[in-house]
Amino acid sequence: VATPCNGQQLGFCAPTNVGGDCARDSKGAFQIDTLDACVQKCRSCSSCAYISFSSSSNDCSWFAKCDLNRLHTSGLGSSYLTLRVPRRMKRAAKMLRPAMTSASLPPTFDEPLDMSLLFTYDGAANDRDAAHGENFASFAADASAIVAALGLSHEILVHIGSRHVRSGDAKFIRAALASTPAKLVQLALAPPGGESRAFESLAAMSRGNLLLLLRDGWEWQDATSSSWLEGGLRLLSRRGVRAGLIGFAEAVHGLSCTAGASLLDVDHARCIRLSPDGSESSVVEAETAPCAAMGPLLISRSLFVLVGGF
Repeated sequence: VATPCNGQQLGFCAPTNVGGDCARDSKGAFQIDTLDACVQKCRSCSSCAYISFSSSSNDCSWFAKCDLNRLHTSGLGSSYLTLRVPRRMKRAAKMLRPAMTSASLPPTFDEPLDMSLLFTYDGAANDRDAAHGENFASFAADASAIVAALGLSHEILVHIGSRHVRSGDAKFIRAALASTPAKLVQLALAPPGGESRAFESLAAMSRGNLLLLLRDGWEWQDATSSSWLEGGLRLLSRRGVRAGLIGFAEAVHGLSCTAGASLLDVDHARCIRLSPDGSESSVVEAETAPCAAMGPLLISRSLFVLVGGF
C-alpha cells in the first residue's frame, strides 16, 4: 500500500493506456519506475496536470483533469499515489526561455547530474562597481570547485537581469566560469522578476538530483562552506529526500510529509545545529521565515518540485 505525503492522495484518477499524445490527448501513461521521473515527464507534457504513480506497477499515468475526491482506491488502486503537478514552474520556464539569446541555449544532455548550482545575480547597488561581477564570478567558481572536490557532477545556472547584460557583466561572468569543472555553464537572460521566481525558473531548466540555491553578494569561505556542504550531504542522506539544508553554519529546514504548500510556508520548521562532522548537535524550533532566510538552500529536486517551489 502506497503512503501519501504532502500533496499526495491514495488511489488513481482513471484507467489509462500506455502512451498518449501530450499535445492532444487528455490522458495517457508512461512506464516509469520513480515518482520524481514521473513528475519530470509530466512537466514536459503540455496536457499533463495530474499524475497517478505506482512503483510496483511501473506506471506513471497522466491526466489533464482529475477529481481528487473520486479516486479509485480498491484493488491495485491502493498502490497508487495521485498528485497535482504544479504549473507555476512550467510558466516560469516558458517566461524565461524566450528572453534567452540563442548563444545561451544549452546543449542536450540525456544523463542527469548530481547537483545544479542555481545563482541569482542582481549586480551591485552602484552599477559602476566593476568589482561586483568579478567577486561573483570568483564566488561561483569556488562553489564549483568545492562541489567537484566532493566528486559530484554539476552544472551552473545563473539568472541575470538584462541591465547587467548591457553593462558587460554577463559576458565577463560567462568567460570567467568557462574553465570551471561544471558540465555546463548557462546564463538565463531575463528581466528581473523577483528572487523566488528566478530560482523557480532556473530549477525548471536544471538537471541535478540536488539543487543548491545561491545568490551574489555572499562569500564562500573554503573551510566552513566545504564542511557545511559535505556535512549537509551526509545529513540529507540520513534523512531522505524530504529535508533541506539552509545556511552555511547551522539551520536545517525541517521539511517532511507534513510540510506546508511551499518552501516559505512550512509547518514546524526546525533549525538543527551541525557539528563539524555533519552530525546534529542540537535542535531548536524556529520560525519559518527566519529559517528560510538564513542563507543558501540545499534541497533535493524531487522535494522542490513536489512542494511547488517557493
